Amino acid sequence: MKNMIKNGTKTIDSRDLAKMVGKTHADLLKMIQGTKHSNGTDHYVGILPTISEKSQGISQEYFIECRYSVEGNKRTCVFASGIYKR
Repeated sequence: MKNMIKNGTKTIDSRDLAKMVGKTHADLLKMIQGTKHSNGTDHYVGILPTISEKSQGISQEYFIECRYSVEGNKRTCVFASGIYKR
């Protein structure tokens, strides 16, 4: 399991979280980030846009975007905090 500690808080990699909840990583990212129609309007408003809209900066406490490469293709993942019990 890939995780990191930021400001004393444990996080979990979205790729691992997807496996834990039985979703593909792509589907989990859609739930977190939301999706847009080709014209730019919201198709599905995700968790991150909802949190960002309602509170200033709090989304960065729960979701930390990261990048990784697979065979030279850049991909996105998210480190999520608040998943672990303290």
